[in-house]
Amino acid sequence: MPQTGASLSNTLGIQLEGIKAQYAPGDVLVGYVYRKQHLVSPGASVTVSLHGRTKSKMVVSRGNSTSTYRGRFNVLSGPRNTIKVFDGPIHIPAGSEGQAWPFSLQIPTHVDNMHLADSVSSATYSYLPLTPQRTARHELPDSFAVYNHGFTTIMEGFVEYVLHAQLRVTKQGSIDTIEASLPLTLRAVSSEPPIIDFRLRRMEQSYSIISYRLVPGAEQTELTFSQKTRQLFNSSKVPTLNFNYRLETPTVIQLDNPNHVPIVIRAAPNWSKTTDIIHGIPYTATLKSLSLFITTTTSVRCEGVFGPHDAHTDQKLDLQINSAIQALTEPIVIPITDDMTPIDIGALINLRIDSHGRVGATNRQKILQPSFTTYNIQHTHQLKWVLSADIAGSVFKASGYHQVTLVKPSDDKVVGIPLTVQLSSHSQHEVSWIKPPEDEVAPPSFTQVQKEDAKRAAAENGDSKKG
Repeated sequence: MPQTGASLSNTLGIQLEGIKAQYAPGDVLVGYVYRKQHLVSPGASVTVSLHGRTKSKMVVSRGNSTSTYRGRFNVLSGPRNTIKVFDGPIHIPAGSEGQAWPFSLQIPTHVDNMHLADSVSSATYSYLPLTPQRTARHELPDSFAVYNHGFTTIMEGFVEYVLHAQLRVTKQGSIDTIEASLPLTLRAVSSEPPIIDFRLRRMEQSYSIISYRLVPGAEQTELTFSQKTRQLFNSSKVPTLNFNYRLETPTVIQLDNPNHVPIVIRAAPNWSKTTDIIHGIPYTATLKSLSLFITTTTSVRCEGVFGPHDAHTDQKLDLQINSAIQALTEPIVIPITDDMTPIDIGALINLRIDSHGRVGATNRQKILQPSFTTYNIQHTHQLKWVLSADIAGSVFKASGYHQVTLVKPSDDKVVGIPLTVQLSSHSQHEVSWIKPPEDEVAPPSFTQVQKEDAKRAAAENGDSKKG
């Protein structure tokens, strides 16, 4: 189930303006279709179209036999995503520079296929509803790919977008078709400012520390054998500090957000369950370690004879929080007070997360993408934490996990090439270039278009140096 590769040659090719690693829904694609090879025809047409699809596949081994299941949905197709950039006679002399046909085409923001339900025999083969009213509100999923070779199941899935050009030529009463394709990477961004509400989830539990070292002045005292024995068996004669701790962790994380991700811990004594002789004594917990993990679960759904078939794979990413904590000049101390003074660990280490994990961590290789659910692929995340702290020489440990949603970055944060084509005041002459030529105007040659690109790049470089 290979993804579509680039197919460009002298017979037909596609060139986009500028060099961008990725595009966003709503962007305008500006470029040209070109042909360098000799061609003469009394009638020819050139069209450009944008296609998007999401595919899934499972190969399940059962002893000596295997079964293959597939799923496919076209999320972009049809005449609304197709434009004709040339229609008429064509003459490209042998040895000439060739011809180029400019175009501009906007990427939709939502699924554009009102007949999506026709892709499968039953709506149960999709994670999302397939009625035209619902699919029209579905945002385009990001480009994506997953592959996993399990013990009995091989699963794969991808979301891809391809810019397609087609040249139809009339020759001696017959029609020849030449095609070119250019894959695009789509990554959505939010038009809203970076989020500040991470929808913290509160987990609160009660815990007891049983130790003779809770008594003031006995913190460094060497315990006798009998004291160690009583402490081991939680004897009622050993001082006990009971407290409630509360950990607040995010259920929403925005990638590339310049604001830190809050991890807030609080603690308060529970005097009613604490030994009388230590009532009112202020205690603290010194954080020894904190580990945060994001587990990614990717599921694919395929069509079967009697119902849908699903497979999934997990991947765990360590955010390497401990290295950031160890780099602090002072230990993180959590006061155990009646007012539950909050300590934001995320603020202390400036915890920020991008597509490679924690910003500033080493070995940032695994890729994080926003959570999403499309018709036959589901990509979800879970946040897990493990912490330990020292209270009067005793170790307090806690752990937990919950679902977390990774959301797309804000365009306020995206740095680099603008996400949409903009014509500055000093380049208004370019407006005519991006419009289809009038019928009586011959298309520019391939070399002419390249020269225009070079002039435009030189002008932009000169303006940047002046600034």
